[in-house]
Amino acid sequence: MAPPLSNRERERVILPEFLAKLGSDGAGWTWQQRERPDFFCERGVERIGIEVTEMLPDLGEERALEAGIAEIIRENVRRVVEAHDGRGAIIDGHLRESVRPRDRTEVARALAAHLEQHGAALSTDRGAINVPFHFAQGAVSHIERMDDLGEVTLLAGMNHQMMDTARDAAWIESELVATVTKKVQVGERYDRTRPLWLVVRNPYTHLPSVSDATRGQLSAVNGDMFRRVYVFNRKASDPIDGNTPQPIVLTALALDRRAR
Repeated sequence: MAPPLSNRERERVILPEFLAKLGSDGAGWTWQQRERPDFFCERGVERIGIEVTEMLPDLGEERALEAGIAEIIRENVRRVVEAHDGRGAIIDGHLRESVRPRDRTEVARALAAHLEQHGAALSTDRGAINVPFHFAQGAVSHIERMDDLGEVTLLAGMNHQMMDTARDAAWIESELVATVTKKVQVGERYDRTRPLWLVVRNPYTHLPSVSDATRGQLSAVNGDMFRRVYVFNRKASDPIDGNTPQPIVLTALALDRRAR
């Protein structure tokens, strides 16, 4: 298995893909990788800088948070199964977003109450709880006792993933504003001798459009830092294959166009 790409290597992959999907605005640019911004680009007499970033780039932290709540769910179910002399079970569910450590206690408490109310269904092998347990960040939709499995496990097959890239539009737009805010906060570090573009790669569910409300938030946060802010819908799978939605570019903010 090839080692994961470094941040700079990923930037070199993302930039040409982004420019190729940008249409005429992305054609004809030559670029040189550097720091703050990540690239200097030239096209004829035009000179710009492009900063490339990703929503939640620390995927290791994201997975650790998701693994944390998955373990809480698994252990709560395991205790109920073992109390009925069972040896294994499967758990199906999904997460819309990560559960932060401060929220885990409340999820664990609510799940324990749910299992106390419905856990009798797990008193026999192949018994199942089909009453969904909903919490703010996701849901457990199905729990089935399977003694021959020998362990309590979360389903991780197709359409049964606790850790996937499915997110709703409101969450993605909120994360977009947070990502741009972080970049603006370190704006004094950028070389601003040329106009700057910010490209935010969205590795989650494709965002179909950027709402007017979010554009307003971005405008207020951005000030005059970035002349353009783009969302690059590019799923996490690499390389792109027939099962992967094709990358799409959205213009989230364009100060130079607005002035026309």
